[in-house]
Order: sequence, then structure tokens, then C-alpha cells
Amino acid sequence: MVRTPLLFGSLAHAIRAGAIRAGAILAGAVGAGPLAAQPSIPAARPFAHHETIRMGFHEPSGYGFVELREMLLRATPEIRLSAIYSYRGRTPSMPPAAVSVALLAVDSPGAFGHASTRDAKRIAFLLDSGGVVRTDTAIRVLSTVAGRRVETRSRKMLSRDLLRVVGSTRVTVRTGGLSIELGEPQLEALRDFASRMDPAANAAALEELRAVVVSPGFSISKRWYEPGEVDERAYPTTAPIVPTWFSSTPGQRREVRAEYVIDSTGRVDSATFRGTDEERDAPFLDAIRPLLREWEFAPARKNGRPVAQIVRQLFVFVSKPPRRRAPS
Repeated sequence: MVRTPLLFGSLAHAIRAGAIRAGAILAGAVGAGPLAAQPSIPAARPFAHHETIRMGFHEPSGYGFVELREMLLRATPEIRLSAIYSYRGRTPSMPPAAVSVALLAVDSPGAFGHASTRDAKRIAFLLDSGGVVRTDTAIRVLSTVAGRRVETRSRKMLSRDLLRVVGSTRVTVRTGGLSIELGEPQLEALRDFASRMDPAANAAALEELRAVVVSPGFSISKRWYEPGEVDERAYPTTAPIVPTWFSSTPGQRREVRAEYVIDSTGRVDSATFRGTDEERDAPFLDAIRPLLREWEFAPARKNGRPVAQIVRQLFVFVSKPPRRRAPS
């Protein structure tokens, strides 16, 4: 993934190029019409997009923000979507007027095609109702990040237009010669992003975020810390019990990668346990899950207090011959 330390690639590239003023993104202000005319904000989602959605506060400007990190839409060519909106203060008093959206083509020159008309230079969302939501002419930025060439098209759209998009069950995003239908996981992440426009849902989401990482001018709220963000990492106080793999072909080796969060009491938050390949490793992951409640850890510590930390672990299974039944 192409990332930058402050804002994820799309918007950061545009800010550095001067195409979008940083203050304009943080203020998020264009005319939006009466709020009563807006489509409904989606209901709050369970906090399930911790890797996709980031919330934080920009100290110098006094604005909080919700950011949809670069979300993969297509692997070949590599196309990503990101978005951000902001509000004055640490929590919003009302929904934002506008949202900045961006499409990124990574190491894919010409992926957006030749934009010869004004419509071809916009970002358009085609809805299942037959309606179309279009931004104004997108701002095009070329940059190189971590050795990868990135073409970004970004522009603001009214919040009420984003709500029309997330209220649809089928959406195709189009710009230039590129057209991609969004899948349900992508739409659901967008709905979660949009749900936090509601002040109550925004406050509830922030309440879930126990970890705060500070970088120059910014404080980023997260649900848990990465291992490198704590002073002392979590470690097991007893050897974790893992299942045994019995097979008629003993000696087989299988590697299963998974991640889970150890909470501030040293227990595994079983709701966070997931494998990197859920489909392939399903039998092994399903065998591990019931054992999680038995695992005990010393929690991670930061600034002298226990905190939640994510753990990424490699499980190595070597098959053993089936147990022989004792003669009756």
C-alpha cells in the first residue's frame, strides 16, 4: 500500500502539489444547502473497519477529521479510493458540508485513460437508481512515493451526494476511461465512514478508540496500539494452547498467519481474531478460536499504564498420525 505519514497518499499528494489547500480540506467548507434536504446518514456500524478508517485531531487548526484510507478497488491496474472530511473541534456538532474524495492509480500509467471532455475529467458515481453523482473537474497530481509512481485524481463532493452513494446497493465509480463496480465490502466501509458524520455516532466511535498516537500537530485515535507504538510489548505468561493436527499423512507442514488484540487486562479479544487467508486456513482458524479464552498475557504498557495491543502471529502445524483407538 502506498502510504504517507500524515494523510494517506491521495490527499497528501494533492496538498504538497498545491492543488488542494490543506486548510480547505480541514475546514471542509463548500455550500451544501439545507441539512434537512440531505439523504439519511447511515446507521452506526459495529467498529469493524479499524484498518480502513482513521479518526484524529489536527492541533494547529483545531479541526478533527475522519479519513477513509486508501482502499483497493482493483488489483490490476492498481486503483485505490480514499476520502476525508473534517469538522471544528474534537467531535462534530453537525454533519460536514463536504467530503474530499480521490482515486489513485499506482504504477499504472494511463489507467484513467485520455480525458478529452469535461465529464471525462470528473469522478462519477453511477447509482443503481439510474442517478449519477459527479464531482467538479478533478485535480490531477503525479507523484512518486516509496519508488512507486502515483497518479491521483481528487475533488470535493457535497456530503449529501456521498450519502446518495452509500444509500445505493450497487455503485460504479468512473473517471476518464476507467470504470469499476464497488463490491459490498467496499460499500460497507464507505457506509461506516459516512455514518460518523452523525455527531452521536462519531462520539461513540471515538469512545471505542483507546489508543492515541501523537505525531507533529496531529493526534490519531485508534482502537489499539501497534507493537512498535508501546513502551513494553505484550507477552504470554503461560504457553498458549494450540490444537493438534492429526492426519493420515504425518509430517505435513502448514503455516497459518493470524492477528488478534490483547486487551489491557492481558486477555485476547476473540472478536478481533482473524487469519490472513480465512478461506484457505478455515479449519485451522476454527480450531484455534475456542482456545483463545485460555491464553494469558501480560498486557502491553505505554506511559506506565496497560494498553491494548495487536499481535500478528505465525502458527506452524506439523501433522501427526491419527490416534489409535484402545481395544475394547
